Amino acid sequence: MTDMKKIALDYLRKFGFNVFPCGKDKRPLVKWKVYQDERVTPKLVREWWQKWPDANIAIVTGKISDLLVLDADTVEGEVALKAMLNGSNPTVKTPGGVHWYFRHPPGDSITIGARFIDGCDFRSQGGYVVGAGSIKEDGSKWSQLLSFNARKDVPYEVLYLLYRKSNYEREDGPPGENPPVSQSVPESHNPSQSVSKRPNRWLKGQRDETLFHYANGMIKGGLPPYEVREALEILAQKCDPPYDPDQIQTKIESAMNRSVSRTEGIMSELKRHLESQKGLIRVAELRNALHCVSRAEKSTLRSAIQRLATPGPLQLLEPTGSIVGEYRVLTDLQGCVDWQNCVTAYCDLAMPWGLMEMAHVAAGSMINIMGSVNSGKTSLCTWLAVHNCHNWKVNYLSTETSASLFKDLTDYHTQVNQEHFKNIRFYEDLVLDELKDYITDKPGELWILDYLDITKDFHQIGEIIKQLHVKLRGGGVMVVATQKKVGQDDAIGGHYNRMKPHIAMGLEYNDRDDLGKVKLEKVKIPNKDWMIMNHSHGITGRQCVYQWQDNHRYVIKSKPAWSYPITEEK
Repeated sequence: MTDMKKIALDYLRKFGFNVFPCGKDKRPLVKWKVYQDERVTPKLVREWWQKWPDANIAIVTGKISDLLVLDADTVEGEVALKAMLNGSNPTVKTPGGVHWYFRHPPGDSITIGARFIDGCDFRSQGGYVVGAGSIKEDGSKWSQLLSFNARKDVPYEVLYLLYRKSNYEREDGPPGENPPVSQSVPESHNPSQSVSKRPNRWLKGQRDETLFHYANGMIKGGLPPYEVREALEILAQKCDPPYDPDQIQTKIESAMNRSVSRTEGIMSELKRHLESQKGLIRVAELRNALHCVSRAEKSTLRSAIQRLATPGPLQLLEPTGSIVGEYRVLTDLQGCVDWQNCVTAYCDLAMPWGLMEMAHVAAGSMINIMGSVNSGKTSLCTWLAVHNCHNWKVNYLSTETSASLFKDLTDYHTQVNQEHFKNIRFYEDLVLDELKDYITDKPGELWILDYLDITKDFHQIGEIIKQLHVKLRGGGVMVVATQKKVGQDDAIGGHYNRMKPHIAMGLEYNDRDDLGKVKLEKVKIPNKDWMIMNHSHGITGRQCVYQWQDNHRYVIKSKPAWSYPITEEK
């Protein structure tokens, strides 16, 4: 028997899709409108599928899921849409057709609509689709054909049609309260009955522009001119009045000329784009920025990138070597920075033991908590979450701690204004391969990973931390908890744990004495004022002894608070 709950949780965790249960007739089993804007939680998913274990899975489309779906429910529609999509294959096979999954375009303009071309609907903001894994009463299924992570941006020729067709006009109620068009009608619904109140014919004044966009999309998709002409002759009959067939060849020639000039201009566009870029950039980002959607454009872009990455006077890019298709934009040495007048800005981050009085943390940096078993890694991670959620958006990524345990731990922190807990987003049961998919480079976001769980190939920990650091790209701050053995300075994986973090600390707790010890193994940016006041030449190597009281506060027991460990002379 299919485990629908597991599939729904995978949609939520792995792909970021907001999901809810629906019946075999595609109708929602819950009020779903609120989940166009609010994230569904794993706890809610478990409750829903505990109540309806056989329920099908509906995926909310639009911004919340970063998802736009094109739905072809006729063979003719599938053929036509595939041609417009440059021959790309569909993502999901449905009982009555196929779905293509794309990333949601910026803004709210793309909504839902029927028959933007014959036999094809679309779902974005304000809609939903039934997801792969679902089963109808007759046993027919929705089956996944391609990875959801492989979804791309909608080609701009298709996007143009969606903008023009987007509407919320429905005969069965206001937007958001009822299922979208294709979900709310039976399979026997007469296609000739328009759900949208707009006419499905192109009037005079719209014909030239619309037919040109169809021709341009098919030419870019690699269709030969004679096939493009056959398709346009059919589409011309949809015009009111019908479009003059003798003018169709003009449209095809215009589209071909545009394709040639567009391809030739990609190198100059790429150079202009790179002038405004810094740091790391990927081929996919350049493809989207330059709107390269056809095979010819993508091939030309790849060649242009290779030329600009070749050592020489024209070199603007350099491969990073860590991720395929990732490059570093080379900085023009002529445009040097006025470093003497720049403003130093450090993050306002709450840390126990007075640590932030001793050291600074910059945006885009990492903190590594290397703790032995039962040393209090989760307690410290929870403390950081609740004490920083008033001015940070906190993302708690858990590979071990459950949501219920996390809630129990936060309940002890009664001295903190729990109104701010709404700024904490909790993700549980994460697996190692998924971690970097969650990280973004948005400023003001605190990422807490509890913990980096790896049981073999420990030498890879340094590379994993490096990949997580790259995803920050100078944006937020990330705290990573790792495992270490009692008495050792480094965590599993050795000194590679320390390479990227600005602060690395070791954590141990002695249950017999009820005392803990935190030791600073690395501090990249010490606070100069603290060092002057304490007549110190360094901070790395100092340790602090503390007691964890009432499950919510650290009480320093050592005097002075931070000192170098006493070593016995041999």
